[in-house]
Amino acid sequence: MTFKRLYLAGRNPAIPVEDFPRQWRSHAKVAASFPSVGVRYLRVQHCTKLESTPSIPGSSNAHAGVALLTMTELLVSKPSEDRQEIRERLRPDEVRVFGDVVSKWSLYTEEVVLKDGPPDNICVMLFLKRRQGISREEFDRHCAGPHADLMLKQGQACPVLRRYVQDRGLVEPPAGYEFDCVSELWFDNIDDAARFMSDAGYRNGVQADLANFCEVDALVTMATRITYSWSPAAA
Repeated sequence: MTFKRLYLAGRNPAIPVEDFPRQWRSHAKVAASFPSVGVRYLRVQHCTKLESTPSIPGSSNAHAGVALLTMTELLVSKPSEDRQEIRERLRPDEVRVFGDVVSKWSLYTEEVVLKDGPPDNICVMLFLKRRQGISREEFDRHCAGPHADLMLKQGQACPVLRRYVQDRGLVEPPAGYEFDCVSELWFDNIDDAARFMSDAGYRNGVQADLANFCEVDALVTMATRITYSWSPAAA
């Protein structure tokens, strides 16, 4: 079982959009300076939101990016349990870069790879919240079964989808970020992503199916590009 921590990164308004990836990388260096933080992760990826993606249906501008943190084990960070050095150095740097502490946006998940491929370049993420009136078990069954089948079928019909992952929530999410699953759709380039998601098979199959188990109005879709990647092997 592979565990991941994801957070929807905000951007401190004092940081220009074009400088955000650099400042995010500088924060990663601060975090890595704490031995207890560095040993928690097998891979760290910064997925920075692409600023102009009119061809991606429903693309959100509410956040600056998504962090994908593959964990050595499921460890839930709680601000109330922060050591003094974390409170004094790491949390203020989060506010400097993101405008707030990332624990307010963090999701803890199990990664389920449904189509394997390289996790690099372009990733479109869909943050899914279960529809009112259905149980978590019903949501999980539909997401892992019929919905995943539709996505994989579309991947065969429009073979530009390189990797498909579902990150299924394991821990109660923070208030305002009540997502039960995050879908990762990986592509070689943004044109391939647009082709895949604008195709009639996607619109009439995958996209239409969301209403069967998700709160469609709560859906967050983000087209992103990898701007930073770290792993112990590459360090």
